[in-house]
Amino acid sequence: ATEELLRDSPISCTALLSAGFQDQFTYHLIKERLYGSGVGEYLGILTALDASGLGPTVSVGKEPGQPAATLLYENALAMRARCWGYDKAVWLANHDTMPQLMLLNQAVGTGGQPVWQPSAREDHPDMLLGRPLYFSEYAKTLGDQGDIILANWNEYLEGTLQPMQQEESVHVRFVNNEHAFKFRMRNAGQPWWKTALTPVYSSAKLSPFVVLDARA
Repeated sequence: ATEELLRDSPISCTALLSAGFQDQFTYHLIKERLYGSGVGEYLGILTALDASGLGPTVSVGKEPGQPAATLLYENALAMRARCWGYDKAVWLANHDTMPQLMLLNQAVGTGGQPVWQPSAREDHPDMLLGRPLYFSEYAKTLGDQGDIILANWNEYLEGTLQPMQQEESVHVRFVNNEHAFKFRMRNAGQPWWKTALTPVYSSAKLSPFVVLDARA
């Protein structure tokens, strides 16, 4: 930031920078929880998805003959059936899944019953099959694996070794009449589970983290 800018707005400029980085750190950590490589950042639940079935995240297959880029009531039920600790789980979905999620319903005789419930109160989430549903830009687009995610985040280990630190230097860009700002944080995170759980009397594995296969 230039010295002129800081002098002209001695209170607002630094405060805006700090608030902006605080927001960005928060949103970036959401992305890392999903897709982090585990090297210098969190290990994401979709990165930990193992095609061999040895990872902690379960991927549920699409329905036979299901058209591309669709979400069905049966998909939500299949994900619900594979979720361990559903009473503490939340749904994450891309915004472009909303039109189809709002139309999901359970057939009852000649009628139906909606499984998606819009929030009845301000600042409260919508509900899907009885659990909160949050729309996120970090969920994949409709039809891709990860467009809808069911996760019990109580089973995700996360530690903040050092909260966000803000530092300022007048020396880095001294000849340019600029101040340099640095923001950093030390933390770590990964799924608590190494592998999904195989129940005693079933071959269908359970996990706190469940995604839906691609429907391309």
